Amino acid sequence: MPYRTLDDRIDGAVLTLIDITERRRAEAAVRLGEERLKLAALTTDDYAIIVQELDGKIVSWNKGAAHVWL
Repeated sequence: MPYRTLDDRIDGAVLTLIDITERRRAEAAVRLGEERLKLAALTTDDYAIIVQELDGKIVSWNKGAAHVWL
């Protein structure tokens, strides 16, 4: 952001630094959790898991769902 003087002249810049280390760690943990959940959902044969969009369109399913439909 530009630094403005009292007479509204630009005379420098203001730089704000924020430590985002914890945010990055949290994002990585969420991604890992999503990957594990996806792997579990795709590999289970015991339960049918079907993912639909809001309009009802089926976008994915697991092996268990394939067995129910066959």
